[in-house]
Amino acid sequence: MTRDDITITRAATGEDLNAVRALMEEYLEWHHARYAQFQELIEKYFDHAGFWEEVENLPGDYAPPQGRLLIARRGADPLGSVALRDLGEGTAEMRRMFVTQRAQGAGVGTLLARRVMMEAKELGYQTMRLDTGWQQREAVQMYERLGFRHIQPYYKAPVALQDSLVFMETSLHS
Repeated sequence: MTRDDITITRAATGEDLNAVRALMEEYLEWHHARYAQFQELIEKYFDHAGFWEEVENLPGDYAPPQGRLLIARRGADPLGSVALRDLGEGTAEMRRMFVTQRAQGAGVGTLLARRVMMEAKELGYQTMRLDTGWQQREAVQMYERLGFRHIQPYYKAPVALQDSLVFMETSLHS
């Protein structure tokens, strides 16, 4: 798989949204499998009822004009997705970044992150924030390469959950 094989589009059709729903379900399953020793934290982070409501109601908070929901594909094969939502005051949040196991290591995450950052900038956002698990070293390193820096938590969460997360931010105009 090469980066030239990969297309990134806005998830706009029913087919696109169903593909993103399947990716988000796979995202949750991947967390449970990879981090089996952290099941309680995963359950707190994903808030079972809230997560499935979000999936069912896509695009929800990620809808235009201020949000985005992007999907990466090779041909018709969905490889990953990422969402953007408005946090207010010129700040966007990158959420639900996921790349399938078969596509990990091929640069799909970097392509998705760059595209969502570009779209956020085009929408007029000044800053982008995100959170990820401290165990996801590959993700943290990718975000650092893209210019994100570590910040204090930007939303309230239980202490145990906050301690398991890395909060990051970047300027979209640097």
